[in-house]
Amino acid sequence: MSRTRKAAAVTITAPADLTIAAVAEQRDAMAAMVTDGSDHVLDLGTVEELDTAGLQLLVALSREIGRRGRLASVVCSDTVAEVFATVGLGADLEPIGAGGGPS
Repeated sequence: MSRTRKAAAVTITAPADLTIAAVAEQRDAMAAMVTDGSDHVLDLGTVEELDTAGLQLLVALSREIGRRGRLASVVCSDTVAEVFATVGLGADLEPIGAGGGPS
């Protein structure tokens, strides 16, 4: 997991593995990257494995970002896009059709 700041946006890059085996160690590291009052880009472009534990982490992280700043965009790998479509989430981590998400 890494964080970079580009033009006032904080980019949080997820690791390739977001499964139950990796989520426990990633949870605190990812939460620490959220910056008050900033726009955030959640880069999930390198995620190759994602299970329900990883999905829960991403939803919780997006809520924390929304509480403390703004989720400007989410970059998704094919794996993440497929999981989001299966569970009914848009690329903004909101239920499809809610809050202006894709329909």
